[in-house]
Amino acid sequence: MTQQVRQKEENMMILEWFQENIFSNTLMMVFLIAVIGYLVGSIKIKGLELGTAGILLVALVFGHFGVEIPSLVRELGLICFRSEERRVGKECRS
Repeated sequence: MTQQVRQKEENMMILEWFQENIFSNTLMMVFLIAVIGYLVGSIKIKGLELGTAGILLVALVFGHFGVEIPSLVRELGLICFRSEERRVGKECRS
């Protein structure tokens, strides 16, 4: 029983460290969202993959759980997403 309690305490310490150092740092959150989104976007299901939309999807999920990013960073991300979407659209048409 004491080992289970100690394991729970260690897990809580890890979670607290993660919240203090990662969730409170805007740059780390943007990097984490981009990496997870890139990985989600590269998953192929029956020949279909999300691509850069995976980053937007992951950002929406993070936002749902209360993660806030400064408006300048948010707008810059949206501009990058739209320009990539436009570029890919042109490649698909030609």
